Amino acid sequence: MLHYLWWIPITLGLYFTIGWLSVKNNVYAKPQWMIPLIVVQMLPFWVAVTAVSKNLFLDAIIYDLCAIVACLAAIAIFSGIKFSIWQIVGVVLVAGGILLIKLTGK
Repeated sequence: MLHYLWWIPITLGLYFTIGWLSVKNNVYAKPQWMIPLIVVQMLPFWVAVTAVSKNLFLDAIIYDLCAIVACLAAIAIFSGIKFSIWQIVGVVLVAGGILLIKLTGK
């Protein structure tokens, strides 16, 4: 039943890579990091997810939350910053807002 969810680890890896490239691009500010970042961000992976989706609504929520968590985790790990409790609350509020937008369908 869950065999069609193969895209979740790929999504986590893709957005973790985007976060890592973002940190490298901001630290070094050289085209050698900017060009791969642009290329990775342009990958149309959501199209592959919609092709195998059994429940597009639920898969869209999972995809968005995976993207937020993986990108923020990569930025936190590779930049060495520590999040305060208020920043964590902010991330939770943003994720909740995305969930509410998806639920209301607007």
